[in-house]
Amino acid sequence: MTDPTRPPPSTGRTYLTVVGDPNDPAVWSSTPYHVLAEGRWQGVFEAGLPLQPASRAFAARRVAWNLVRVARGRRPGGFQFSPWFLERLWSAERDRVRGGRVVNHFQLYPPSVVADRSVERWYYLDATVRLLMDHYGDDLEPRWAADVLRRERDGYQSAAGVMTMSRFAADSVVRDYGVDPARVHVVVPGANLTAEVVDAFDREAVGWRDPATGRPADRSPGDPPRLVFVGRAVVRKGLDRLLRALRIARGRGGRATLRVIGLSAADVTADLRDVPGVEWVGLVSRRTDTMRFCRLVAECDVGCLLSRQEMAGISLLEFIAFGLAVIGPRTGGSPDLMSPASSVMVAPEATDEELAAVLQTLDSDRPAWAARRAAAWAARRDVLWGPAVRRMGELFAAAAG
Repeated sequence: MTDPTRPPPSTGRTYLTVVGDPNDPAVWSSTPYHVLAEGRWQGVFEAGLPLQPASRAFAARRVAWNLVRVARGRRPGGFQFSPWFLERLWSAERDRVRGGRVVNHFQLYPPSVVADRSVERWYYLDATVRLLMDHYGDDLEPRWAADVLRRERDGYQSAAGVMTMSRFAADSVVRDYGVDPARVHVVVPGANLTAEVVDAFDREAVGWRDPATGRPADRSPGDPPRLVFVGRAVVRKGLDRLLRALRIARGRGGRATLRVIGLSAADVTADLRDVPGVEWVGLVSRRTDTMRFCRLVAECDVGCLLSRQEMAGISLLEFIAFGLAVIGPRTGGSPDLMSPASSVMVAPEATDEELAAVLQTLDSDRPAWAARRAAAWAARRDVLWGPAVRRMGELFAAAAG
């Protein structure tokens, strides 16, 4: 029997959309770009909708929106969730999507698209708005938050399906929005590296990396372990915790070093700038300096992400894609992205002393870390976007009957 609350299966094309242009590698987080690239290669996605949120008109309207809200005694913010913004953002693509399937990498569709039963609507999310409010501190004014959450709920409940990057997000869709669990699907993401980039780096690394293990040929088993951190958020991503723990571990005889990509010493508080064994690389563009970025990561042994809050943590998968073992956070959606064979999870409430004890095992239990690196190397192709996009295609086919 046909479910009257759901649109009929699409007989047309499948599009990917986000608040931005998924055809552009510079789109926020680059995840939509990588999903689309793999989806086109597999024939799962036809195209990405090139929405353009950065126009002058939108910028001016956002300023006016916030000023009006303040003048009325309400809290500013949340313009990106407004029906006015979403309708105009989508206006150039409305005719294109009729009769098609759309996968939205954002929590809301325009109301007119939700009401259009010719569009088979899906979502692919790392977090719901409820999770962003509860865990990232996204501070929407209460009356506006209620309106946003209501429209978000209506969109999820009437969609063909909601795909999430983790069980953590899927549980929110079911618990906080009342969506039938049968229509909620966990699709673990991939590393934001195309297969072409990985292939090109494999060719570039022939002269200095062992192709059987992924380890630099000039490294010996007794060399100091190399850690790497990639990111820009010092506190949320836990770089401050990592630096303090490294100082303690080295003070106890540990020899591990740390390479920091994306930040300089000036980006952290003064008490953390002189931690011994730290190499501050600064910003490296993975788009324009791709091979250098890849080598800076691949030369290391263990990738570190010690987030206090994390909806997914795709950098964890990127570490594995380069054959690195992982020290990652037991919080949010991150556990779904880590395998016990290649990873060690730490709680966000772990003390600096407890983190230092983990770092000390890099020297005291080298065989265990070598086994984790070997497991990561064996899984490195499995953590690219291929399996996730293949799963999306299977879900679309199942929904079509």
